[in-house]
Amino acid sequence: MLWASVCSLLLCGCVSSRPGPGGIDREDLASADDAFRPVAMRVFPLTRVLPGVSGGEPSVELHIELRDQWGDTTKGVGDLTVQLFRAGLGGAPGARERAWSMSLTDLDRNAQWFDPTTRTYRIELASAPRWIAEPGAVPGVLRATLVTVQPTGRELIIWDEFILRR
Repeated sequence: MLWASVCSLLLCGCVSSRPGPGGIDREDLASADDAFRPVAMRVFPLTRVLPGVSGGEPSVELHIELRDQWGDTTKGVGDLTVQLFRAGLGGAPGARERAWSMSLTDLDRNAQWFDPTTRTYRIELASAPRWIAEPGAVPGVLRATLVTVQPTGRELIIWDEFILRR
């Protein structure tokens, strides 16, 4: 009798369908191929300028956080482009100084870049312009864009901007 009661409680819990984010049924989300894919990105505040060693070129230690539709940190697959601009008036991007492209589709490389402690992708962007590491330099603006493909074949483009100061 007790076993039958427990089983019926479990079954009732399994078939209930509560609306999820955006009014989507949880039942649909559980079976969707893209339930935990990133839908938002943030250039995380750990991002910083690394001065060049022995007068060499500086680099940027980029931290990117991806979030799913529930706002939870997740991993993602796609093509990442990062652009560095000199800051213009009011912190808006001015002239583009440098761009980096990398693919997060190589799963081994993807895993190497992911830092489980911060739950961000940590990527060193080499060969940054020298002015970014100079004391009192005009801030730079980083614009990161991730292009990922949904199971439907549609591209999803997510991006963020970050003011980079020495």
